[in-house]
Amino acid sequence: DNGIKFVETVKQKEDSTAEITATPNAGYKVSKITLISTADDGTQTETIIYGNGASETTEVIANLNADKTVSVTTFKSVIANKHIIVEFEPLSGEVITHHIIKGQTTDYKTVTSNDLVGEPYYTGSIDIEHYQLVETSNNTEGRYTEDKINVYYYYDIASYEYSVHYFYDGVENTSKTEKIYAKYQEN
Repeated sequence: DNGIKFVETVKQKEDSTAEITATPNAGYKVSKITLISTADDGTQTETIIYGNGASETTEVIANLNADKTVSVTTFKSVIANKHIIVEFEPLSGEVITHHIIKGQTTDYKTVTSNDLVGEPYYTGSIDIEHYQLVETSNNTEGRYTEDKINVYYYYDIASYEYSVHYFYDGVENTSKTEKIYAKYQEN
């Protein structure tokens, strides 16, 4: 099979009756549909009817359906042979990784990555001086999907441990040593 499918025979100046539907395989989408019309004298015209560069004025209309198929309307008063070429491309997905400092209203840093649907993705935390990672969303790694994936890393002011040593008359009292935690720049 060379991928060519005969749809119907239409008498000259009559309307076609068959609606054409392009159905992509799983993991693919219709990227472009081109219409080639060949007149009786052999003159050809080529028109993109769906996808990038699609003409706004065409003799048929291509519509993207909810199920990701693309339907082409019927032809009216056919006066040339019609050849429709459908091009498919793999679906791609997008992962947006948000690095957020708690208490701020905008992302500290945002990283976007794209790949084919089904391919694995991995994200990671970043180093922010005086801040520590405190929480992540549960999707820090996975597989690209058709839907946009948002991954979140939350950071808060870093806590530091310090020890207080007590000295009396120059001698350390080791029974009174305390370990204390404080956040950066807190009183």
